[in-house]
Amino acid sequence: AGLRGIGFLRLVKTGDEAAVERDILHDFGASHPVYPDTTQPWRTPIALFEPLDPSNQASIGYDMFSEPVRRVAIEKAMADDQQHASGLVQLGQGTGVA
Repeated sequence: AGLRGIGFLRLVKTGDEAAVERDILHDFGASHPVYPDTTQPWRTPIALFEPLDPSNQASIGYDMFSEPVRRVAIEKAMADDQQHASGLVQLGQGTGVA
């Protein structure tokens, strides 16, 4: 109970999002741009989410690195190659998915 799904992120340098967007288009047959805009050096867009249904399709392309709480956990994982959890976040926060 409470688990909505599982997903994978892609790590990409800001400015190189087109490669991820092409892969998403190939994998899903639909365009999902990386969003929101950022000033950060890295992007971690959601590239896979299962189960993918209409209620969570808007999450594809969402840059998890754009949100400060999630970014801290991602930066720690990048620094030591270990698993790190974020602080409390609302599911779908920033993605337009409720």
